[in-house]
Parts: sequence; structure tokens; C-alpha cells
Amino acid sequence: MPKTKTSNLPAAAPANLWRRGKGHVRPPHEGNRLWQLYCEMGRTRAAVFRELLRASAIKLNTFTSDTARQRQLGSIAAGRLQVYRDFFLADGVDLYEVMRAERGAPPAHDAAR
Repeated sequence: MPKTKTSNLPAAAPANLWRRGKGHVRPPHEGNRLWQLYCEMGRTRAAVFRELLRASAIKLNTFTSDTARQRQLGSIAAGRLQVYRDFFLADGVDLYEVMRAERGAPPAHDAAR
């Protein structure tokens, strides 16, 4: 009988976090701003986001790598960043503004003046 895939989350972990390593769930403070936004999502919204990743052919491991604490948004491939940006823009967060802030550049509306 083929093995069925079970959740890789520990029972006590929030539904929108997944396990890293042996039983360790990465808390929000151990990731960049993209990870923090993901952790703030509710269960339903996180499921929609994971479905978007699947539809966009972005693996969860790739997303996890993109959200490492030391990883700046400017170092994420433009196509993936655009997928993330489009999703979080509905929540009022422009990842391009976050990226500019990481670089120390003024926000776009100030730079245009």
C-alpha cells in the first residue's frame, strides 16, 4: 500500500507555519519581512497563498529560502517577487516599498519629488 502524505507540522504549530528541521517551526522573528507577513496570515489566507505558489510553480522550499532572515527582498528573483508582491498588495503591503526601505532609499512617492 502506498504511503499517504501526512502534514509535516507538529500538532501544536500554527497552520500557516511549516516545520524546519526536526520538529522546529521557524518563528516570525527568524525571517525577513516576507516571512513575517506570511506568519500574520490566517489559516484560510495562508492556504490561498500556498495554492498561489503551486499555481505559479514556486516550491515551498523556494519560498522558505526567500524568507530567510538575512535574505533581502532585492535578492529574490523578479518573477517570484512579483507573485509575492501581487498577493500582499491586497493586504496593503507593497513589497517594493519594503525593498526600498531595506536599501535605505526614500519611498517612491518621496523620490518622485
